[in-house]
Amino acid sequence: TMLYTSCSVLRAEDEGVVADFLRRTQDALDRTSEGTRGWPARPTSAGPGYLVQSGEADMDGFYYACLGKAS
Repeated sequence: TMLYTSCSVLRAEDEGVVADFLRRTQDALDRTSEGTRGWPARPTSAGPGYLVQSGEADMDGFYYACLGKAS
């Protein structure tokens, strides 16, 4: 299991990095949805991981992606 986090809300530093990693790593999986059950839903087009925008839930913006290895 690998956790990728960023205090950025820029797609190039978040979803873009993780999507590129998933494309290049055949046995890697995005397991973020398993750890974010009960959190506000994100559009499926948003890409891998989970982005919290600045000001949402009175927080600064951040990005979180939980990645795992296919068994």
